Amino acid sequence: MKNLVLKNGYTFNTFANWKRVLCTYPYVQPKYIPKLMLLAGTGTLASPFQWYERRRYGEMLQEIQPHDEPIFIMGFWRTGTTHLHNLLTQDSNYGYVSTLHSFTPGFIVSNGKVLRRFMQSILPKIRPMDNVAPSPDAPQEEDIALMNISPHAYYHYLLFPKEIRPLFEKYVLMHDISSSELEEWREDYLYILRTATYLSGGKPLVLKNPSHIAHLPQILGLFPKARFIEIRRDPLSVWISFLHLHKSTIPTHNLQDFSWEIFEKDALYIFEETMKKWLKERNFIPKENNVTVYYEDLISSPLKTLHHIYESFGLSSEDIASRWEVYLKSIKGYQRNQLVPKPEDIQTIRERLGFLYEAWGYSLPVGSQF
Repeated sequence: MKNLVLKNGYTFNTFANWKRVLCTYPYVQPKYIPKLMLLAGTGTLASPFQWYERRRYGEMLQEIQPHDEPIFIMGFWRTGTTHLHNLLTQDSNYGYVSTLHSFTPGFIVSNGKVLRRFMQSILPKIRPMDNVAPSPDAPQEEDIALMNISPHAYYHYLLFPKEIRPLFEKYVLMHDISSSELEEWREDYLYILRTATYLSGGKPLVLKNPSHIAHLPQILGLFPKARFIEIRRDPLSVWISFLHLHKSTIPTHNLQDFSWEIFEKDALYIFEETMKKWLKERNFIPKENNVTVYYEDLISSPLKTLHHIYESFGLSSEDIASRWEVYLKSIKGYQRNQLVPKPEDIQTIRERLGFLYEAWGYSLPVGSQF
């Protein structure tokens, strides 16, 4: 049970949000009620802190305006967005949504110091999906914060894997979403960014959220001057890592039984449709505000890649280069997961993602090697 709490993104989800989520998605099977009660119990303890923060700081946070030139990392899950985010946030000129913030979005302002010490004591040594050592102060995805304050969050599929496709359609592709749901999603998202802006002292934010690769119209509507870094990776590598991600994270979250075979079909649909939407919309970004990098280059020549990003945006990297070097030295012994594709993975990707290989300039995989 302790292991469950440590590896669950809903550990500090408040009672109020649990109530809304479970009313929206009433699909909990009886055998998972003990898991739900444990998670809801820890969240209930957090509820008074959220109540206090909303009343003490709510109006003040509502008045904060995030900087109008944030940087968005645009990449599908497992394309190297976490590594790039970790590197870019070594620059103290930028703020970000931290892991602590993402787990406790409703009460971090008034309780940050205490929560940081507590989270540091309970975090696992490595993340199960990629062997990265987590830290309360490490940058994190906004969607994790969103799922802890709103029912309008794609990541609720972790609780209800059978609902991944409708959740994807509504909160990633933004299809069949009502105007009131979209407005609440927008306000909840801005609340997260306002809080991050306050915590960072008004600095522009560097943001990484894989679902944003399908949210370009919404992002440009909020931040017309935003800058974007598109990161690409061999699609077959992305696919097998994407599957591994879910097999590592869903078992500590799901509140219903589901078929992995059906889930994999849904996951492939998500990969395919997300990238089709991105390729269709990416030209909406002004050329001077968009730069493309490749995961393989980021791994083999990280400093060259980072300098290229800064030069593309007209930013100076002189003062930050030494910090990049220190960070890269600190992770020198990091061992990435060695995932081997099955023959059916190669065939599937050739058939369904061939368009992405062509768009990104990769060679189609042949046989069992890639």
